[in-house]
Amino acid sequence: MTHSNAAQQQARTALQALAAPTRPPTKIEQFRSLLPDIEQRIADGVRHADIIAALAGAGLAMTESEFRNALCRERKRQKGPARETSQTPETPPATAPAAKPQQPRGDFRQQRDKPLNW
Repeated sequence: MTHSNAAQQQARTALQALAAPTRPPTKIEQFRSLLPDIEQRIADGVRHADIIAALAGAGLAMTESEFRNALCRERKRQKGPARETSQTPETPPATAPAAKPQQPRGDFRQQRDKPLNW
């Protein structure tokens, strides 16, 4: 019995010693990590083309459409469900009361007992 416990312990130790394979971060993961800096540059008035060129120089090559899509997607992701709850319910715009409520076109129920006017 002690031999199997020792073997199991040795197997656990060997498994824990294995390092998880590392993979390079994806383009969107790199973009997410840089998003606060990107947003700050945009707020400062830097053009998207200049930001894209700077990112490409740092090893994160993106087309303009990739950049805009990623930016839009991450902004939506950051707002998430909080965006829906933060909105106040809209009140309908105040309109002048109509003189007479109009019946929908084609509603012939009110004309049922009247003669046809061709």
